[in-house]
Amino acid sequence: MQQDFSTFYRLVIEDDEGEFTAMLSPSACKLDLDVNFYERGLYPRAPFTAKAIRTAWAYVSTSL
Repeated sequence: MQQDFSTFYRLVIEDDEGEFTAMLSPSACKLDLDVNFYERGLYPRAPFTAKAIRTAWAYVSTSL
């Protein structure tokens, strides 16, 4: 699922984030999402990324 999410996110914004990666990790009844924008390291996602993240997540959820 983690790899699929990263792949779909890169497809959504391929002109800007061709090297995007993400890490999903279960934590206390939730799924934490850390993202690596512009190869600057993994950090919790910020609100400004919400639209592209929701779009990529929609692709992943429909492929499960």
